[in-house]
Amino acid sequence: AFLALKKVLEDYGLGAAVKDASLLAEILSRYNAMKAAFEEHGFSDMFEDPYTLKGWLKSYTRIREEFRNVGLEYLMDSPPSMRDFLQKNK
Repeated sequence: AFLALKKVLEDYGLGAAVKDASLLAEILSRYNAMKAAFEEHGFSDMFEDPYTLKGWLKSYTRIREEFRNVGLEYLMDSPPSMRDFLQKNK
């Protein structure tokens, strides 16, 4: 079982975690934190399917760029500002 785990870690570029348990613990901690964040915000499907996440991030990046191009990028970071803007510009 150890050799199989070692191979998997090495295959994913994480071979150093075999020699350093604290690194493996950090990797697992980050995995759990990311999974919890995705679930907390209703995006558990994107955590499970990286292709869906990649598509969503691509769209988000393009939308943010369009807002930036017209000087309104700040709206992407402020839900109250976005709400007010949309109410004024229905």
